[in-house]
Amino acid sequence: MTLTDTSNSPKQPRIRPFSGSLLILIGIAAIWGQRQLLTPGLPLAAGLIAGYAGLVVLITSLVDWLDGQHSSNAYADFGRFFVGIGGVAAAFGIALATTGTREAADLLRAAQAIPVLAIFTALLAFLAYFAQRTAGKQRENTAVPTPGKMSLSGVNKTKSLLALTLLVTAAYLLNQRLNEHQQSNAEYDQQNEIERIKAPPWTYKLDEFAAGVSPETLRTRLNKDGYRVYCPRNLTSKEKIATDNKVNCWAMLKSAYGIPAIIASFWFNDQGLTNYLIRFEKDQWSAVTLYLDANSKRMTDDLGSSSPGGPPVRGWLLENGVLMSAEADTDQFITMLWTARDKYVEDECTARRKALIERNRRVKQNIETWWPGTDCASLPLPPKPG
Repeated sequence: MTLTDTSNSPKQPRIRPFSGSLLILIGIAAIWGQRQLLTPGLPLAAGLIAGYAGLVVLITSLVDWLDGQHSSNAYADFGRFFVGIGGVAAAFGIALATTGTREAADLLRAAQAIPVLAIFTALLAFLAYFAQRTAGKQRENTAVPTPGKMSLSGVNKTKSLLALTLLVTAAYLLNQRLNEHQQSNAEYDQQNEIERIKAPPWTYKLDEFAAGVSPETLRTRLNKDGYRVYCPRNLTSKEKIATDNKVNCWAMLKSAYGIPAIIASFWFNDQGLTNYLIRFEKDQWSAVTLYLDANSKRMTDDLGSSSPGGPPVRGWLLENGVLMSAEADTDQFITMLWTARDKYVEDECTARRKALIERNRRVKQNIETWWPGTDCASLPLPPKPG
């Protein structure tokens, strides 16, 4: 056994619990920041990546520590890269969770993307500063034995063991996540079905809910009448039917107006209620149209189709809004959507202004005929672009 030059010899490897544990904790924090643990979305994905990277850091540094002076430098050759990967994932996850961003489509909007970018950049700067200070510390040099053939064989075995351990760990974690997701979906569907069975019949009038009512008022009333109501905020793009939606309240239904139904859902902006819908079983189109014809005024206007080449959309006029529905096509249900009068008028007038500016031809909705006295000129419309 000979000794190497002590001036360039590495020190006794040490375990690095801080970096790995910090990444794991940041990953957990990113998930909890979403307010709903294990809810699918970008923060969860980033948190899981950060947590896995932290686990790799701990395993590689632990292998080096157990090998002692004959260490294969698993952390230097492999684990240290996961510090950077985990740091980026953790910073991104925290930025997403803090701003309530769960879908990639939300990042296409400047109002959502700019805060995410600002928080992400600030966290990266902090992590870079911390890493630079840590790397700048003086290393202690000690004499270590020069590994012989047996040592090199031990190094190869250690690296193989490390690779196998990481592979098995990753497979185990992915399998656990898949099982948890499937179990969560099954429990969610089961809970919804229980709530549907217990829900009282939906007998409210079609114009029962006035535009502008608050989520709290609606929830209190429906809860009092026996429905279990959920009102999530921080909506993703997929959960909105208009860009200004802030809250979506919903409750499971067994029936509505004596017709087998699935769910009632309400959307609110800063001014209150703007839309609600009820979904019926797909084979109930005749029953739905009979009820709407008997309790509102059917419209003859062209309202387009539910999808390209799909069934036409039918409309029914109310004093406080418009009801629209179409026969089930590819969907597994029939949707009846109510839009508040003021909201519908505002959207129609805005669309007319946009079509005029862009010189596009579009079918105008006869809001002046539907509600006499309506005048787009009296509404505050968005300014012309540019």
